[in-house]
Amino acid sequence: MSAALASVTARWAALNTRQQRMVIGGGALLAVALLFALVWLPLQRAERSLAARLPTLQAQHAAMQRDAEEVKRLRSLPATLTASGNAGARAPDANALRTLFPGAEVTALGNNRYRIVLADGRFGRWLDGVRGLNGQLVIAELNVVRTTGEALRIEAVLQPPKAGT
Repeated sequence: MSAALASVTARWAALNTRQQRMVIGGGALLAVALLFALVWLPLQRAERSLAARLPTLQAQHAAMQRDAEEVKRLRSLPATLTASGNAGARAPDANALRTLFPGAEVTALGNNRYRIVLADGRFGRWLDGVRGLNGQLVIAELNVVRTTGEALRIEAVLQPPKAGT
């Protein structure tokens, strides 16, 4: 290594001042070209690529925020009546249905059939109650009428599912 360094030093000393300045200038120009090619251009390419991905990432972020709000809403719902897949579980009674459908008028019709009437309901709340049934009762009849604004009058008859469904 020291022999190679001595050889380069000897060749440098052999150059006249003008040649040394040209080598220094050429080296500086080469350093600037390398800096441009190996640092600046990749940074510019990465910036353009990230700027192109930004709208997609912002849309994904907004969707994740909506999903997080939905998770919060679902966690605030009352616990389900039974664990899913518990086929031997007892069907819900009128009191359990009043819990699942707050503010509803619940009437027992016999044979585990119930009439649910939400006079001033929101369809989202109705669906939350239906999800909470875990398939123990299904909708036999459904009548939905818009009353005012977003308010709905929802009338439904719920019954146990038929065998094989």
